[in-house]
Amino acid sequence: MATETKEKTETNVESSAKCVAMIQRIDKGTAEVASFKIQLAKLALDEAARCGYTTENEVRKMLALSWRDARGFKSSDETLQAAFDQSARPDVSKIMRLAYPVEGAEKELEKAIAHNEKVGASRGRIGENRLLEVARGNLSYADAKAGKAKERKPRESALDSTVPPAERFHNAVAGLIAQYKGKLTIVEIEKIFDKIVSERQEVQKAA
Repeated sequence: MATETKEKTETNVESSAKCVAMIQRIDKGTAEVASFKIQLAKLALDEAARCGYTTENEVRKMLALSWRDARGFKSSDETLQAAFDQSARPDVSKIMRLAYPVEGAEKELEKAIAHNEKVGASRGRIGENRLLEVARGNLSYADAKAGKAKERKPRESALDSTVPPAERFHNAVAGLIAQYKGKLTIVEIEKIFDKIVSERQEVQKAA
């Protein structure tokens, strides 16, 4: 729906009355919550353009302030404000992701939204969670439509790609031996390691 713009000096951000009204509609808990959140994401971008907010930080702040107004939060206490904003952050973050999908996911999200608009309130709609996974780049439109779960790919540790686990283990053991220099002999250390290896083998056999 949008891509991140270049940072500039932020302007004085205020809540949006239109965003407030849409948040209050979401709060009613209707069956169209996902649809309303998409509408709010689009509205937030429109309101940001109208008010001259050009960074994601400004749009996020506008939404956070709009959430306060929508829920009737009026306290001037900064601690209470921070606590309220923290509680609203998951909802604000969802709207922000729908407004600013990750790079490469824009077209897939547009397809998913268009699909929902086409099928209306039928059971064939793509639910809120799957829409968010599309926006996060974890699901394609086709997979979201088919009801597939997001694919969790095992991540290789950045450290593993530079220093193999075996080498890190070797270095850790060497450091441990150096730490006990003068307290344990090499023979005693060998016996301890033999015992540890034997114990681990027994555990594996029992598993």
